[in-house]
Amino acid sequence: MLTTNNPHISNDSVPESFSTPTTCSPPPSKGPNILKIGTLNCRGLRKTAEPATSNQFIRYLRTQSFDLLALQETHASTTDIGNLFHTQFQAISSYWSHYCGIVCFSPTLRLSEPSWDHTQRCLTVTVSHLDDLFDPVSVTVIYAPADYRSRQAFLLPSQLNLPDSPSRSILLGDFNYSYTTTISPNNFLTAPASWLQYLKDNFQDSVLVTNQFHQPTFHRGSSSSCIDYIFLSNDITMSCLAPSYSFIQPVWSDHMLLSITLDLPPMSRDDDTVPSTPNVGKGIWRAHPRLAASKRFRRQLAQTLTDSLTSFPSNLDVQTKWDELKRITKSVCRKFSSKQAYSLSTVEKILQKKRSGLTTQILRDPTSQAALSPLLKIVEHQLASIQQHHTDTLALRSGLHWREQGEVSAGYLKRTISQRQSKTIFRSILHPGTSVLHSDLPGMLDAAKTFYSELYSPDPIAPAALDEMLQSLPDTLTLPESDQYLLARSIDWDELCDGVSRCPKQSSPGIDGLPYEILKLLFYHSGCRDILLQVYNDALHHGKFPSSWLQTCVSLLPKKGDLTDLKNWRPISLINTDAKVFTRILTNRIVNCVDSIITPFQSGFLHGRFIADNGLLMKLLMAHARSSDSSAICLLLDQEKAYDRVHPEYLRRVMLHFGFPIGITSCISRLFFSTSLQLNINGHLTESIPQLRGLRQGDPLSPVLFNLAFEPFLRRVLHDPLFTGFSLPPSLSVPASIDHQVKLLAYADDVACFLQSPEDLHRLNQHLHTYSAASNARINFHKTESFALSGRNSIYHSVWRTPLVQSRIEKWHDSTALAPILYLGYPIFHSPNQRNVYQDLLLSKIKSACDIHSHRSLSFRGRVTIANNLILSKLWYVLRVVSVTKKFLNDVISVISGFVSRRCFPRISFDTMTLPRSSGGLGLLNPFVQQSSLQFRWIVPLVALSSLDSEFWSSSDFSRSFVLPLLADYLIMLLESSSNLTVNNSCGI
Repeated sequence: MLTTNNPHISNDSVPESFSTPTTCSPPPSKGPNILKIGTLNCRGLRKTAEPATSNQFIRYLRTQSFDLLALQETHASTTDIGNLFHTQFQAISSYWSHYCGIVCFSPTLRLSEPSWDHTQRCLTVTVSHLDDLFDPVSVTVIYAPADYRSRQAFLLPSQLNLPDSPSRSILLGDFNYSYTTTISPNNFLTAPASWLQYLKDNFQDSVLVTNQFHQPTFHRGSSSSCIDYIFLSNDITMSCLAPSYSFIQPVWSDHMLLSITLDLPPMSRDDDTVPSTPNVGKGIWRAHPRLAASKRFRRQLAQTLTDSLTSFPSNLDVQTKWDELKRITKSVCRKFSSKQAYSLSTVEKILQKKRSGLTTQILRDPTSQAALSPLLKIVEHQLASIQQHHTDTLALRSGLHWREQGEVSAGYLKRTISQRQSKTIFRSILHPGTSVLHSDLPGMLDAAKTFYSELYSPDPIAPAALDEMLQSLPDTLTLPESDQYLLARSIDWDELCDGVSRCPKQSSPGIDGLPYEILKLLFYHSGCRDILLQVYNDALHHGKFPSSWLQTCVSLLPKKGDLTDLKNWRPISLINTDAKVFTRILTNRIVNCVDSIITPFQSGFLHGRFIADNGLLMKLLMAHARSSDSSAICLLLDQEKAYDRVHPEYLRRVMLHFGFPIGITSCISRLFFSTSLQLNINGHLTESIPQLRGLRQGDPLSPVLFNLAFEPFLRRVLHDPLFTGFSLPPSLSVPASIDHQVKLLAYADDVACFLQSPEDLHRLNQHLHTYSAASNARINFHKTESFALSGRNSIYHSVWRTPLVQSRIEKWHDSTALAPILYLGYPIFHSPNQRNVYQDLLLSKIKSACDIHSHRSLSFRGRVTIANNLILSKLWYVLRVVSVTKKFLNDVISVISGFVSRRCFPRISFDTMTLPRSSGGLGLLNPFVQQSSLQFRWIVPLVALSSLDSEFWSSSDFSRSFVLPLLADYLIMLLESSSNLTVNNSCGI
């Protein structure tokens, strides 16, 4: 019997005896070779008289989990309407005409350009898999004319460009006649004889098989008929699983929704072999965050936790208690979710079966129609109510989100338009030990385990090199006692609550599967408070952790390059949320203490430091290098797996040298280097691998720990008297305390080193060698980029070619290059041509983003929000430092103005758009004004003080920045210079 809380649905309306299954086998689990394909005559998808109905209808179709959906009677008569449908369906790709269309929802599928007949009632596309997991399949969508004469002329294989002997072909749509496998003169009244013979010889009806009654697929008033079909070519008929047909409420369509699921065989090869299909597993279980919003779930969890807390043995340690509470919470989540799975969608499936049973009974025994028709109307009414309730709920939810966030939240707008990312599947992995390419699951798991076991196993370090690195650090570079006390003090309840409240909402849980929303329910349970405080303080003071904190799942994200090589994947650790609360507390404490330890030339992941400072100083150095005709160069160092190669003993010695308490140092060492991890390969987990070195990416503490580990190298270069670097000329009024020598700039592991001569390169190589021997670091010299600060090409051959080649550095950039290179996202250009190339590329990206967003049904405020915060975000980033042309900014204004005022008559002037909303405008940012305001950051401190006295140079703005004193003094030097040197503003970074 049905069980539902919907008041429109009765549990006893329809007898169980009228339930007939509509599938020949159970629906398969979704694998990479599985395709779910549907077809429906949508009876005017646009529904201009009732646009809300169209939105509900499309929203419902999106929930049906199709890979491909064929539609007829679409009324997509213009490109704009087709683009609108594409956006509403959130399609990966789609093609439309006035009569029919096809929508692809799967990011792993690729559709060819369509082939249309001259009437555009028939379209054919080739469907292939991005990873070539199956041979391409031809899909033909048909909407035949209802008129007899027109249909006779239309339904001809040659007219529809169909092959004589079709293979791997699907023919589906609204044929507007009833099909039968028996050919007789009477059939010729419905379709041409050649068409009927063509279907009989080459295709089989995949939904309505011959030993079943043909269910009507079209209903209008008291009449009904079967005119919608999905035909499969004979060679793929056996691939068909779970055919079905579903009732659609009449307000949406008077046709049934037909669907099939295909399990396609793997792609064949010329050598008679087939590639192995990736075995995709379930991955790790995760609780749904929305469970925390259910009052019933919260009550059930609270009661279960209360009961469990009273049953714990008195001698059980708190770490085991906490892990047990998490296990209990996970169990409650799973049980509650399994009950919730019996939802309205499940009820809808059951009602569809009941409706099928009733219609089949009427077809078998027409005399039963009078008795069964009332029951059939009840079931159809119930189905219509469920479908409407489902779409109304989705509309309410999306409408609530839009009203709360959509008009003003750029993040929400970005999430709603971003396409589903294709899940990257490992097809094969090169084994690092044997160099054999494995495509089988055991081989890939072993290859991944071998690679990361080696990566996370420390190489021996040179104690002498470590001692040398530490001895070169200044004695004053240590934490004061007040900071040491702050780091070691016990965690109180307020700090613990603050730590969990500041956690991000959108974050993947760890191997225990508990997201932050569920974790908060444990934290705020009164019985857990004392246990939590002891767990977190035991971890802090004694390095004693719950066992779940030392277990991590690692997800791999692809980078550029050959994806069979695991070097081209970035490991991201999925850490349990309760462990991340602990490391977040440690991060907050350490960040507040290490500002005096980390050199000002390191801009990454510390309060008050700004990435654009690096970009501005780079621009300043290049300006002086050009004006002085300098032969200095810059190296952009590339480190191999910088985070993953940090040696535990090296990090421990560095932290102790900086004055970190022994307890904190031991706590961090054990937490990071006593962890076991499992790699997620296509949803399957490898055996546990001990992580004996490396800072796990995904942990909030890792960036600041890397800064500490990297600091000895930076200080060693900065304090080397034989390393010249690049110097700016001092003015006459500058105090002696300001150092004009710049040797390097760092943002985390991205380092720019400035070399005055080949001797600097020799000294740098020595420091890199010592640092690598002490820490396990490794430099990719073949990926390291070099460029002339002045842009001069001649210095490469005369000064730098030989020493760079000897250091295995091959990448060189100067004014003769066609395009600029990037430093921290800022373009480095030496000529107007390089600048123009970059501006053209940036403008092209802005135009492309406008095209993508222009098809959304957005208000003016929504368009402005997208323009200000998404489309132009990259421009705002570079305008802090980079000088662009007036023409470029005018081109940007033209593109953005067209986007905001699209389909608006009369057009809104740009000046009106940029007025504040309170003054009748739209609040659009003006690129000219925005550039000035972004760069005004550098000007304010310079004009704040009226005289060049000691107060000017010691002001708080200057003392916190390494670039402002150099910028101010360089400008003063230019004013003082008798040669009237000027900075060429047409070129630069």
